[in-house]
Amino acid sequence: MRAPFLVSALVAAFVALPAAAQAPGTQKPIVWNYSPNAQGSVGGTYTTYTHKPFAEILAKDTDGRLRLNVLEQLIPGHKVMDAVLDGTVDMGTQIVLFRAEMALLNFVALPFIALNKLPDMRADLRPIFRQQVDEIHGAVLLGYGYWAQQRLITKHPIRTIADLKGYKIRVHNNELLMMMKAAGANPVFIPMAEAYTALQRGVVDGAVSSLEGIYGNKFHEVAKYVSNWPLGLGSYVWVANKKSWNALPKDLQDRILKLYEDKYEMATYHGGLADDARQQKILEAQGIKFVDPAPADVEQYLKATPGVLAEWKKRAGPHAGRTLAVINKHLGTNY
Repeated sequence: MRAPFLVSALVAAFVALPAAAQAPGTQKPIVWNYSPNAQGSVGGTYTTYTHKPFAEILAKDTDGRLRLNVLEQLIPGHKVMDAVLDGTVDMGTQIVLFRAEMALLNFVALPFIALNKLPDMRADLRPIFRQQVDEIHGAVLLGYGYWAQQRLITKHPIRTIADLKGYKIRVHNNELLMMMKAAGANPVFIPMAEAYTALQRGVVDGAVSSLEGIYGNKFHEVAKYVSNWPLGLGSYVWVANKKSWNALPKDLQDRILKLYEDKYEMATYHGGLADDARQQKILEAQGIKFVDPAPADVEQYLKATPGVLAEWKKRAGPHAGRTLAVINKHLGTNY
């Protein structure tokens, strides 16, 4: 009569064991609510690593231990960080330029940042940015994603400073606003969702975005020239709620961070370059003309850089000096 009692005791003891002691593959998956950000072009790298395809990638890379419940269009793009902080979601993708307090992480908007130098900067910048996100937000920075360079799409070719004079241009960050003002243009902040209509109706004569944004938002239907002024780059971050993060087993935390460092960040970089080349061909086939500004005018335009940099340093916070030291180290500059 003692056998059933013994069996029951053994079963209870097994169930009570911590998850780490159970056989591999028997652990119950952890499910996180995840908020992506603005939708990019279908099949583009940005969409792949920030929307539903990314949920499948992460689940596979963690052997099913962490799964994402992707909440499409639930959180407005500029409020993803807020949703992460208040626990509405466990994880989110936040476009950096939407948040004024993320000026430090938006260093890529500075006009002199070279896209091809970003991969080498990552290791040096990562601890600075993680510290900033922890101190300012109380959140966990998982990774930093990259877009290709920003472009100017306009209704007329813009090759010189004179062409910029008085031109109404949709911009999306403070650095670009200052650069355009210094060049004599009339820059205005307009949300991406309203930019197409603004171009169509002549509220603005041009807009700044990546080719991903230009093609994905169909700006090419209402403007026909894309030029390569130094307009900075774009970026976004994957962030996690600290409480949700701390609830993960340590080995899973380490694995996730390594996935971002070794795979996801560079996938957005190389994928962004490939997307940029592909989208340029598509746009050219639809009649878009790509023009290069006159070198002398670019040099004149960049004379506004010191003032823009000084303002960025004020807004970027206490780690601006450390970040700028990394930038100078990798660019060979002395800003």
